[in-house]
Amino acid sequence: MTILARVTRSQTDERRLDRAALLALAAIAVFTVLSVLVNARDFANLDLAIARAFHRIDLRILNHLSETLAIVFSGEFSLLYALVIAAYFWRQGRRWAALASLALFPLVLVEVVVKYVVNQPPVPADLYRGLIYPLTTVATQGSFPSGHAARAAFFAAFLGARGRNRAGLARWLVPSIATILLLACGLSRLYAEVHWASDVVAGIILGAGVGYFVTCLIDAFPEPTRPDEVKA
Repeated sequence: MTILARVTRSQTDERRLDRAALLALAAIAVFTVLSVLVNARDFANLDLAIARAFHRIDLRILNHLSETLAIVFSGEFSLLYALVIAAYFWRQGRRWAALASLALFPLVLVEVVVKYVVNQPPVPADLYRGLIYPLTTVATQGSFPSGHAARAAFFAAFLGARGRNRAGLARWLVPSIATILLLACGLSRLYAEVHWASDVVAGIILGAGVGYFVTCLIDAFPEPTRPDEVKA
């Protein structure tokens, strides 16, 4: 790769990072506004109406799908995914990229803290579907935001944005699959009746904002230069 090409790439990555930072700030701002409105119980009636609508649906295949997605985007597995991605960048010699990919950890911390701050009671027991979930369940004061939705959105934005950097079919296939998985996870949380619609929407906004910013941050760090790439 020539020096000119490296400079051009660096400038492009910096512009993407600036846009990503603005989008991340916008996501945080929207998430904050939603937190205030949810705390004031402004969405209570709408959340209940949506929950009752989902409660009328009862399909075995959706039960299995919801249980599977709950495990795939569980806290335990999601943190493992983040560690694997960090290890991948670390082995490439991209230390700061490895560190940036661990942004899921503070995201999970924010999720837990907000659940204790925002006044959002869990979905009532008479609506709760009671699907099987064999992993750790942490009892919190509220349900806002949805941690599963936030983690799914983080990985969807992260993988989707990185997929767009690829050539050929992967440029469209990776973002499409990531988006489908995100939507499926969000809807599964509503179907399982473990979260209100406002929980899921807020989780998606928060996770997607952080995930997109992280992938642009990683792209801003150039890969290590090999001797055979240096040209006068």
